[in-house]
Amino acid sequence: MIRSLLALCFALSLGACASTPVPQFRLHTLEYAPPCQDLPRVPAIIRVAHFGIVPELRTPALVASRPFSRSDIPLERWRALPSDLAADFLRRDLAASAVYTAVVDAGAYLPTDFRIEGMVEEWSARQYAHGSEARLGITITLVDARAPLAQAVVFQRRYDEAEPCPSPGGAGLAQAMSAAMARLSARVQADVQAAITKRRGLPGTQQ
Repeated sequence: MIRSLLALCFALSLGACASTPVPQFRLHTLEYAPPCQDLPRVPAIIRVAHFGIVPELRTPALVASRPFSRSDIPLERWRALPSDLAADFLRRDLAASAVYTAVVDAGAYLPTDFRIEGMVEEWSARQYAHGSEARLGITITLVDARAPLAQAVVFQRRYDEAEPCPSPGGAGLAQAMSAAMARLSARVQADVQAAITKRRGLPGTQQ
């Protein structure tokens, strides 16, 4: 009798587990056209390394921030870590610019002339009383892969962008973050091209 009751309870618990709805996450990514800039060509091969990310943002969850606090937006996720999205879209944009001989990712075996390293330090929706805005902050380091270690760093700069979210929720944040990343990418591309041109002593060096 006791065994029968235990078996019945176990079966009922399994049925309850089976009927519990599984949360359905809404997945988001960036979407924007590569920035179009008329930059002189540079005969160099560029590698975009894996980007780092600060620990509090090392999550695929969409993050909302307020002064002294951060929280995940329920059921909203990025398709990849923000650091992977930032590195991949910057690599795509650099390749689309047709400025360089080649632009490769971190896993490519091709020897390279320069390396772009990054650290994502802000990637969240900043909440205000009247709405929210996407805030993006990435520190970029350009490294001369063929220079001695002491002279290898060409520059290190922090880039920040903000864009009002056109609507609440994950879709509005993804749209605003895409616009912010497009502007940041254009700034990085211009600075990288100018720095490499100057380092190489090529014509058209920008001051």
